[in-house]
Amino acid sequence: MSNNATVKRTHSISFLNLGLAIIIGCLPVFSFAQRVLLDRVIVVVDEDVVLQSELDARLADVTANAAANNRPLPEQDELRSEVLDTLILENLQMQFAERVSIRFDDDTINRVLLNMAENSNMSFDEYVTTLEEAGLYLITREQVRKQLTIQELQRGMVNSRLAITEQEIDNFLSSEMGRETMAAEFVINHM
Repeated sequence: MSNNATVKRTHSISFLNLGLAIIIGCLPVFSFAQRVLLDRVIVVVDEDVVLQSELDARLADVTANAAANNRPLPEQDELRSEVLDTLILENLQMQFAERVSIRFDDDTINRVLLNMAENSNMSFDEYVTTLEEAGLYLITREQVRKQLTIQELQRGMVNSRLAITEQEIDNFLSSEMGRETMAAEFVINHM
């Protein structure tokens, strides 16, 4: 082995030792680093959770909307409870909608955003740019998707309640009220 190769190897080992010494020297600093709570789970909802950050954001939205519309709000504890109940209900509805495959594609979301843009006297691109500049574009898209999903789920639940079976029709027709209704209709048709 040449003298030059030995010098390079010695330098490599020296740099490696220096790097290890720095890392080992920093370990006590890392072990005493203060932990910072980023977020916390406040409610477990079936297969999902509600985070403190979600509750805080919704409380801020509700408070801002109430202030903008000059509406009174309940006491802070009651408001927090109502908003948390709403988040839990939305979460359950979204999970159920996922199970029954209620989904909306990007084109549908874009059509809703286009309507929102037109209501604000803006083009779609202007509206999107405004939302992006405010850091709200993705949040708004997700809110629209969530609202559409919940509306569709609720519409489906109402429609399923309105479905009348043949047995229910037969039961009505054989009831006294059903016979009277049919007799009255028969008399009207004969006149």
